[in-house]
Amino acid sequence: MFAAFPIDSEHFRRPDQQWAVNFRVRDLDAMIDQLRRAGIEVEEHKESYPNGRFAELTDPEGTPIQLWEPAGADSA
Repeated sequence: MFAAFPIDSEHFRRPDQQWAVNFRVRDLDAMIDQLRRAGIEVEEHKESYPNGRFAELTDPEGTPIQLWEPAGADSA
């Protein structure tokens, strides 16, 4: 699935960034632990949302990556 953002969106934090990758994960805590043990910096969202929990990191080229553990209707 692709979802476009408005050209002036601040979602990516950088005006030259046009894409992000979103991975749906079964166990966000386990994935965060695994990444941190490998020395990768991960920013976990402190709040849960109706559609689940999220964390963010970047790849070596600076591309944003979002991890999503779905909840509610999105978990089906």
